[in-house]
Formats: sequence, structure tokens, C-alpha cells
Amino acid sequence: MDYAELKSEDGYMVDPSKWSKEYAEWRMADLDVELTEIHWNLINLFREFIEERGITPSSRIAQKEAKKRFGVDSKGFYALFPIGPKQVAMVAGGIKPSGC
Repeated sequence: MDYAELKSEDGYMVDPSKWSKEYAEWRMADLDVELTEIHWNLINLFREFIEERGITPSSRIAQKEAKKRFGVDSKGFYALFPIGPKQVAMVAGGIKPSGC
């Protein structure tokens, strides 16, 4: 599959229903970030919001939940995803989060 076709010009998925783990892996390699377990925890946090609520969590909510669930503070969040919550949204198949 040509994953590049699934990505819009602004870096988000054209059709989020086509998201897969393989897309996330491709997208992270495209962003030059190597995935670890904590990366997946944050990606799955975003997927949970997307699947259950139909939205991408705001930057503030994403960082609050990352701290609560995984002990990842704001500085740690940006160490994992240098572009921040919008980068996680790109990889998790969401839309651009509010506050980004």
C-alpha cells in the first residue's frame, strides 16, 4: 500500500478510517522518530479518543492524560513527539487538535 496517498498536504490523514498500525509505523519513520512502547501508549491514547469520541484530544487534555496514565509530563511528551500533540494526531489518524 502507498501510505503517502493517505496523507494530506498538512500531514494529517485524508481518510482516518484507513488508519492502521502499519500506517503509524510508516508515518513515524517519515517523521524520523523511532517508535517505543511509550510512543505506542500515547498513540493508543489518541486512538481511544478518536474511536470513542470521534475527535482528537486537545493539546491540554492529551498532555494531562499522558501525565495521569503514563507519568509523561509536558517536557517528556515533547521529547517523544518533538512537534507535540499534533504530531501524535498525525500518526494516530486524527485531525489537527485544538490548541495547536
